[in-house]
Amino acid sequence: MTVTSASFQGTESDAMVARFKSAGSDVLQGANLHAFVRSYGLVGAQALATNKLERWCIDIIGKGDVPEADNDILFVLPLVTALPKKSGQNLTEWHQETFDGLRCHWKCGVNGESAGLPAGPRGRRILIYIINEALRGSDRLTPSDPSMYHWSHRLTDWSSGGRTYAGIRRLHSALASSELIVSYRDKNQTWCDVSIRWPDFREPLDEAVWRQLNALIEKHFRSRLAKLRRSALIKMSRNSYAIDIYIWLASVLPFLDLPLSVEWDCLWQQFGAGYNRRDQWIAVFRPALLQTLTLYPSACVSLSPEGMILYPSAGPFTVCMDGK
Repeated sequence: MTVTSASFQGTESDAMVARFKSAGSDVLQGANLHAFVRSYGLVGAQALATNKLERWCIDIIGKGDVPEADNDILFVLPLVTALPKKSGQNLTEWHQETFDGLRCHWKCGVNGESAGLPAGPRGRRILIYIINEALRGSDRLTPSDPSMYHWSHRLTDWSSGGRTYAGIRRLHSALASSELIVSYRDKNQTWCDVSIRWPDFREPLDEAVWRQLNALIEKHFRSRLAKLRRSALIKMSRNSYAIDIYIWLASVLPFLDLPLSVEWDCLWQQFGAGYNRRDQWIAVFRPALLQTLTLYPSACVSLSPEGMILYPSAGPFTVCMDGK
């Protein structure tokens, strides 16, 4: 099933929030939905589903989890969430502050080409792919790696074919012609700027560019890396909001010692670009949150009229399936 932000309505998320709660608790946890499916069986849980969102979440659980193999581990930086949510906007510049305080300024056409800015879920997954390739160092590429099959299947579930490959080429061209200027505070609380240029897939073995990107990540952003499941990102399919929420929760929850309250206005500023009304954005955000909790079952959060509360939780690679 293709999953997009528009696939589910806010009323559908209202109807199934109870599936994510334990008895007598307002805390939402994907493990509770997993326990519901185990209690009734996949067929029984599907029969009790009341809407499309609930059926999607149950179907995802029914497909089973992927063992914690090395090829299921991906590292990601919060700056990935600073990409525009939607593709096809023909943007030349984009400003976004990430949830961990990075100020990101994207500019296109820095190499003389004007391919627009990378955006949407595909832009996010390609950026994650490039970050992981850079981190692999000298073990990164072999002569067979630059094929379109390799690029499209390493981090995606996209089908092979001319239109798919053409879309990937456009996104890589957009990324290669873009510059990202990241502003962050150092340990002395002084603002520092880092300029990042991205490797061009048409020059995949240009070691100097890859080494430079690796050095930038190691020097400035190593402490911000979060570990995600490749299989979860694939199942999120075409939903920028779910991908960004997953990165956010995986970057924050495992490091909390106490619950953290986040107001809706702060979340809207971070995740609601393109929405002029907060209520319209919340109607998209809440279903995406439930999709993320399904794929990150140990995450614990709660919702209130004021915003969200985040609770200390295990990371994505520590599976919590008992709802506790």
